[in-house]
Amino acid sequence: MGDQRTIFNLATLLGFYVSIYGLAVALWQIFALQNQAEQAQKTITETRTKIDHILSLSDCAKSIGTIRTIKENINNGKYELAMLRLCEVKDFMMRIKYVSNITYNEEELSRLINMTILHLNNLNKQINKIKDIDKIVFCRDLENIASVLINLEYQLKNK
Repeated sequence: MGDQRTIFNLATLLGFYVSIYGLAVALWQIFALQNQAEQAQKTITETRTKIDHILSLSDCAKSIGTIRTIKENINNGKYELAMLRLCEVKDFMMRIKYVSNITYNEEELSRLINMTILHLNNLNKQINKIKDIDKIVFCRDLENIASVLINLEYQLKNK
């Protein structure tokens, strides 16, 4: 009987140590998995930031090209097309504040957005033959917008 108890005690003690070892291995795997999940989340965030950066650069370059097209449309009397394209430029300018890692003058950007809205209204009046637009002022203002966007594009390219 004594030998059986000793064997039973040894088996219990061995089971206890195996359980402790198993628990330690399980905890180690949980921490390793947690570390991998944090690394994956960090990589996802970095990738998303890079994608946003590339898309912002692309949108900025597209808007600069669109401004040139708007000027051509205005000079050729294609006011409806100019209005559509100017809406695209305005939408991009409104998204600029959400682009990270660039600096810009918020007041200047707000002024340009308001100017763009005013020009959209003037284009609408031109289309409806209520009032003629001043093409010289319109094109000059578009150049001001293009200058700001070129500066933003330069910043985005160098980040």
